Amino acid sequence: MQSEGWPMYHRVERRARRLERVMEYADVDVHALVLDRLGATFAEAFRACLTCNATAQCRAWYEQSDEDPASFCPNWTSIRRFVRNRTAEQTKSSP
Repeated sequence: MQSEGWPMYHRVERRARRLERVMEYADVDVHALVLDRLGATFAEAFRACLTCNATAQCRAWYEQSDEDPASFCPNWTSIRRFVRNRTAEQTKSSP
């Protein structure tokens, strides 16, 4: 693939996979997330993932999934608003 020659290609791809895994873990409605604010919420989440300083924790979580990502993921608060199966009480108490 031509884009693999871009120096950041593999880093961006790895972080995109981790963000996808966090969203799967949280059972995020990705469609709703992408549509929110015309895609700006998703773009901000991806940008935060690319510049995140918790790479080691995220990589360890991605490989073993033994820790709740809320303890290190800067996107956790924003993406949890898009969890599919939330109770009415969770919906009321979320920011």
